[in-house]
Amino acid sequence: MTASVLLAADNLGVHIGNRALLRDVSFSLRPGDVLTLLGESGAGKSLLAQAVMGNLPAALRASGGVTLDGAMSRADDARARRPRWGRTLALLPQEPSLALDPLMRIAPQLSETHELVRGAAFGDAEAAALRDLEAAGLAASARHYPWQLSGGMAQRAAAAVACAGGARILLADEPTKGLDAHWRDHTVAMLQGVQRRGGCVVVITHDLRVAEALGGQLIVLCAGQVVERGDARTVL
Repeated sequence: MTASVLLAADNLGVHIGNRALLRDVSFSLRPGDVLTLLGESGAGKSLLAQAVMGNLPAALRASGGVTLDGAMSRADDARARRPRWGRTLALLPQEPSLALDPLMRIAPQLSETHELVRGAAFGDAEAAALRDLEAAGLAASARHYPWQLSGGMAQRAAAAVACAGGARILLADEPTKGLDAHWRDHTVAMLQGVQRRGGCVVVITHDLRVAEALGGQLIVLCAGQVVERGDARTVL
């Protein structure tokens, strides 16, 4: 049974000293599943994603368990999950600056991901990067640095980088932030594409239109605790 689970959290928590910032969050996702996390700012949504990744700030401690592609580990054993970054597990952070190297132009960042993470030959990686940029409406910005992009453009570039490694598990933190309706729909389609390819997605959002479009499971957090869960289209 565990072997078919792509991502699961078992009583996942985050603590600072003796204070719990997030407590007892559990879910299980199989190929094609999506989980949307809703809640006000500070509810613990981004902390959950960081705990799953294993990149919490040093002052914070995770508890509980995390399963990635059938392999279980303690939530506080970040080293067990880090070798899977990019290849199995990818994070699209809320702030593009956390995903993009300010000293590298956009196209080389994408091609490097295709080459080093996905294993593509150099020429194939460059071609794949240009296709990704074209799809994201960023073909004219291929030689730009991240700081030369608008907020929405940087968000789309970060999403392209997050998906370039082909990870089957994608954590997307406010992926439509700063996007107009056209690019919001494009991003939703990108997330649905991960599902169709047999992956699973965890989406953190304040946009109910995104949650309704994706469907699947829904968890509402308040002050670090689950206050509601169910099917997104039923709850909303």
